[in-house]
Amino acid sequence: MISASSLGTPRNSTIGNGSFALHTRSVFLSAATLITYRGEEVRDGRTVVRYDFQVPQYRSGYRIRIGHLEGIAGFRGSFWNDPESLDLVQLDVEAIDIPPHLPLRAAARFLLLRAIAL
Repeated sequence: MISASSLGTPRNSTIGNGSFALHTRSVFLSAATLITYRGEEVRDGRTVVRYDFQVPQYRSGYRIRIGHLEGIAGFRGSFWNDPESLDLVQLDVEAIDIPPHLPLRAAARFLLLRAIAL
């Protein structure tokens, strides 16, 4: 969910609230997601595999809230994974079919993931 917060955030701005978990669950575990293989690419000197995805509004749980207004949007984007380990490298998500009653033209997230040694 994206929502405005009174905790130091201006009333007309948005913040994330668990959307990484929502998007990864929706992309990788939902039958509602259409995934298209796009092939191998080289990013930052390493070979990765790109997939595009889309979740239509009517099958999405992507709730957007701005002030007292809220609605469900669909989303689409791309993800890249390591072809050997299958580790997720990047996840890009863009809202689509944003309900017209929301004062929002676009919403997007771009997440880069890196493995670190502990």
